[in-house]
Amino acid sequence: MKFQLVSWTNPGHCPECKGWSRRMWVCVEARPMSETYRIVRLYFDDNHPEHRTVIATGLTLDEAQAHCQDPATRGPDLPDTNGCPEWFDAYYDEGRHT
Repeated sequence: MKFQLVSWTNPGHCPECKGWSRRMWVCVEARPMSETYRIVRLYFDDNHPEHRTVIATGLTLDEAQAHCQDPATRGPDLPDTNGCPEWFDAYYDEGRHT
């Protein structure tokens, strides 16, 4: 069974934590991952009417990653944002709420 790490903490705040990583952060909550993913279109402007539109569902992890790595799934860069696109597609575990 695969798990998704959903919460992280700095182990310096919890002397009982184990499982130190190279980055000195540990997972404090994990939950089972689903086997399918959905594609969601996110806009730089949170008020855009199509922000968080679901583009596709039921994809495998490989399909979702391939989709999001395609340059056509990213809008043009906005001026004065250090290269932030107007929109981009992201993938989420279908068991996660966005």
